[in-house]
Amino acid sequence: MSADISASAICFEMINSKSEPVGFIAYINQPARKRYYGKKYIKRIHRLVILPDYQGIGLGTKLLNFVAEYLKQQKLECSINTTAKNLIHSLAKSPKWALHSYSSRNEPARFGASIGRISHTKRVSARIGVRKACFLYKQ
Repeated sequence: MSADISASAICFEMINSKSEPVGFIAYINQPARKRYYGKKYIKRIHRLVILPDYQGIGLGTKLLNFVAEYLKQQKLECSINTTAKNLIHSLAKSPKWALHSYSSRNEPARFGASIGRISHTKRVSARIGVRKACFLYKQ
């Protein structure tokens, strides 16, 4: 990951039986207005990382569900924006998550694009053809 973690992020670490880190998740306050999500108190997953040796066995989804349930107990909503194909597939099958939006067009995957039009000169870091999805925790 090339981007820094936000200073305001709340972080959790997943460890194995030997107390070694295997995963990491962080969430931040979602700066959303009511008209976008219909709710005011939303926390957005800022970073979800599972070490390569532990990927593909459902640990990322378990860690994500744990944090979403933790936030729900505090009467907060949880969302995640992702371009990871495996995570999109897993959350789309899950009864705990609702698909809020999905990019079906062949445009750059930029999460800020929904707020306003971004000029072509600012799309340098975008990945053309990558689909993005936003999910909300619903249980």
